[in-house]
Amino acid sequence: RCYLGLPTIIISVANNQKENCRSLAKEGAAIYLGNQEEVEISSIVNSINFMLRNPEQVRKMVKESMKIMGDSRSGMEEFCKAILQIQT
Repeated sequence: RCYLGLPTIIISVANNQKENCRSLAKEGAAIYLGNQEEVEISSIVNSINFMLRNPEQVRKMVKESMKIMGDSRSGMEEFCKAILQIQT
């Protein structure tokens, strides 16, 4: 999701996901609502409404998520090109 720069609302479903989810939220790359047992429907609705009403914040989220990928974005592009060349 970060590679594609997709605005993201995250709900963790396992304990091993929590730290990554918190880190993404801290960097401004996602909105983390918590673990699935803690999240209420109203939180999801409020987060979606926030994103719809705040396009500038969503653009910032996109930029921050892509920034996390850093130079690996160009490396990934080269990797995908190589795979496509092998298949042709």
